[in-house]
Amino acid sequence: MSTENQYTPASSEGGGEQIARHSVWARLALVVAILAVGVVGQSLLGRLKKEPPVREVPKVVASATGIVGTRQNVQSVLYGYGTARPHRTTMVVPEVEGRVVEVHPRLEEGKVIEKGDVLFRIDPTDYELAREQSLAEVAQIEQEIEQLAVEEKSDAQRLELARQNLALAQRDLDRVDTLVQSGGAESEARLDQVRGTVTQRQDQVVALERTLALYPTRRGMLEARLKSARARVDLAAANIERTTVRAPYDARIVKKSIELDQRVAPGMEALLLADDSILEIPVSLDGFELSRWLEVERDPADLHWVGKFAKHPVTVEWSDDKSDHPYVGRLDRIESYNSDTRTFHVIVAIDATHFDPNASAPFPLTDGMFCEVAIPGRIARDVIPVPRDAVDSNSTVLISEDGKLRTRPVEIVRYQQDVALIASGIEDKAIVLTSRPPRVIDGMNLEVSLLDASAVIQEEGRPIRPGDEPAAAAAGSNSTARTGLENL
Repeated sequence: MSTENQYTPASSEGGGEQIARHSVWARLALVVAILAVGVVGQSLLGRLKKEPPVREVPKVVASATGIVGTRQNVQSVLYGYGTARPHRTTMVVPEVEGRVVEVHPRLEEGKVIEKGDVLFRIDPTDYELAREQSLAEVAQIEQEIEQLAVEEKSDAQRLELARQNLALAQRDLDRVDTLVQSGGAESEARLDQVRGTVTQRQDQVVALERTLALYPTRRGMLEARLKSARARVDLAAANIERTTVRAPYDARIVKKSIELDQRVAPGMEALLLADDSILEIPVSLDGFELSRWLEVERDPADLHWVGKFAKHPVTVEWSDDKSDHPYVGRLDRIESYNSDTRTFHVIVAIDATHFDPNASAPFPLTDGMFCEVAIPGRIARDVIPVPRDAVDSNSTVLISEDGKLRTRPVEIVRYQQDVALIASGIEDKAIVLTSRPPRVIDGMNLEVSLLDASAVIQEEGRPIRPGDEPAAAAAGSNSTARTGLENL
């Protein structure tokens, strides 16, 4: 029994270790089997998998519109706006007082009265009577002058006779005085008598000389009265003439303030007349633009003021209807310079009868119409015209170069209404974008739809005007031409 008890625990302990060892290997075998099944399953699934189709990722291409920029000579045009006004207006005021006895049958506001026609007439009766009275006074004074001449002649003869009598009396006095001194037959009483006679005749001579000396004064007074009377005759005649008021030119009645039988007085504003034969349109032009693009001749007589313009035909259009009412005018003068705005006040003169013969229904240009004035100036040479909107605030444009979008800084010669004239920065025939993509990235792919440049580049709906020379002739070699400022 004791021997059996000693060997039993040892046998049990050895069997447990063997069972544990078999359990580990079983688990490992299970893991390996699972992995093997996974590998085999993945391989089988991989054989069943199909490769997906290969697709290329599309490129992002922006769309825009553009034009082919062509170098050319462009006629510069300066634009201004102003209200047409008559070349001259006249306020008619009566120069004499009286009652209006006649008015022109067409004396109404808006009517046109021909030059020389009677506008109105004032009753001339009072002035005709004054003239007759002055004429009578002239005749009377003329008679007094004639009578004075007769009296002067008579007194001159009397003076000559008095001088002769005085000479005789003086000789008689000398003779009697000699006889008395020699104790002759003559007495002292006789001597005194002869002396009295000499004195009396001397007084007569002196009186007549004084009388004759006053004749020039009397004649001068009469002549002054005659001149005054004749002046009153002339004044009366002038007043009679002033009672008839005539149109100084073909005049439009702007304002009327008189009626038939109305009494008028000097200084009263009776009529306002306008001369519409020539209309003026005052416009303001930028001083720099004017000096750069217009030909202005200096006045040799006044070196500190502008002279006259070179021949600049000006196109004028009524702003309310530009369809068929163009007129041709001229730059007449520079009226003033405004230092605050740095603009010149220019006067455009236009004959109201001038219009484009090709216009379908010419309408007269009229006082008060607001007009647009287009003034052609110097030629902008070798420039590329593009729409103004194609140039941003930084003076850059977008171009298409080999299908890529590029940004180019440019030099602008001038902005002309809705057109920008580019002097440099892009090449001839460059494709300039007229519309901008939503996002602008330099170098991005670009697809451009080209537009007709002549239809896009316009000034307020009008095609821009080419210059007087072909572009090829001006696109030459010197760098001055490239700036667009040649001959400026």
